[in-house]
Amino acid sequence: MEAAGLMNDFPCLVIRGICDYADSHKNKEWQGYAAIAVAAYAKELVLVVPIDQVKTTPTARDTLADHVYRFNVPLDLTALPVIANFVGRQEEIDNLWQYLQPTDSPSRKVAILHGLSGIGKT
Repeated sequence: MEAAGLMNDFPCLVIRGICDYADSHKNKEWQGYAAIAVAAYAKELVLVVPIDQVKTTPTARDTLADHVYRFNVPLDLTALPVIANFVGRQEEIDNLWQYLQPTDSPSRKVAILHGLSGIGKT
């Protein structure tokens, strides 16, 4: 996560050398190999990709801006009136909120609430 968000403000490519599972099997034994592999890959990439292509490639922010705008549908439940007799469904609301958050997926998310009238779908 050292480079998280870096490409939003700085035109770059992050190449990482992964050397473990980051779990109970974690060890430093493969770090040297991962460093050599990522260095070789980075060198080859620099030699193959033309500098003019790099200069004209749009940034991640520019590329994703339209997609994020189209799929970012705000969910604001704070504007709804408070009902004194409401039996809370905070867990369901939190799950729905989490599900509807924008992701890297190119497809829209759809949530359908169905049920009898008057049972709290709104």
